[in-house]
Amino acid sequence: MNLKNKLSTALLLALSAVGTASAGVLNVPLHMQEHSNWCWAASATMILQYHGRPLAQCTFVNKAFNINYACGNSTFYWNSPANQGNWNYYVDDHMNYYWGGMRFYQQNGYLSQADLQYRINANKPFIMSWRWSNGGGHDVVVKGYSGSYVYFNDPWDGSYTRTYASTVSAPDRHWEDVLVQY
Repeated sequence: MNLKNKLSTALLLALSAVGTASAGVLNVPLHMQEHSNWCWAASATMILQYHGRPLAQCTFVNKAFNINYACGNSTFYWNSPANQGNWNYYVDDHMNYYWGGMRFYQQNGYLSQADLQYRINANKPFIMSWRWSNGGGHDVVVKGYSGSYVYFNDPWDGSYTRTYASTVSAPDRHWEDVLVQY
């Protein structure tokens, strides 16, 4: 191989490595939340299924709330004990129960853009929580990035992207915490 071909090959390899580092989107299945407050359960089951552990949202809810009637009930009223929100520091215990080896933990605050990219590049999608400015919150799955954009599976709104800056903080919300794998 002559010098020109060697340099061309080296340049192509370098450019492909740069391209790999600037984007990554994982094939995380989208699960729409089955009840009004089950964003946390839908997000958890997306992560579990991505890692080969499919699980019904209602089974996850039964375990989380120590109940036995979440499955097969499509008529929950808004304040039903089975139709409640949950916090990531409780959800991690139940994900660890169903995972069987991989460990998840809750971390307060937001991830840096570099940490977000590192986790996606390591095939570790994660759950993040937004807290609304007017109260309440919502869990979504972060499944990828491209440059300054973050890719989401939102169990209420479907799949979309936002800038990293607007993911961390926007007029109506801020990034509260994450549920990540060790």
